[in-house]
Amino acid sequence: MEKFRTMKDAAQRAVMLSKLWFVPTRGLTLDAEGLKILAESFDEEFEEMEGKVAAFLCSREGALGVTFSYEYNARWLVLPLPSETELVDEAIDQMQFQLNNLKDASIEELEKIWKQQ
Repeated sequence: MEKFRTMKDAAQRAVMLSKLWFVPTRGLTLDAEGLKILAESFDEEFEEMEGKVAAFLCSREGALGVTFSYEYNARWLVLPLPSETELVDEAIDQMQFQLNNLKDASIEELEKIWKQQ
């Protein structure tokens, strides 16, 4: 996790880590340009708080957050969305894991699993 003085700086870092983001509080999906615009908006809002922000944060995955004290109290405002490639890779990894769990199963166990489906 990296700390930044502004949300705009944190967003510039996040753009290097992800291509799409989700803003849970607003139900928005953003691309890099939208993220930069939102970050500027956050900077304007937080500027009015007169220094109460301790740091703006960018996670190693590209999530953006703010903390008013310690890092563990961070509020994550923008979450990165996985790319299509990442989703496919994760699905393949899960299938491989499940297949590995079945490789030593007996025919009876496999039949029982099949009938549960």
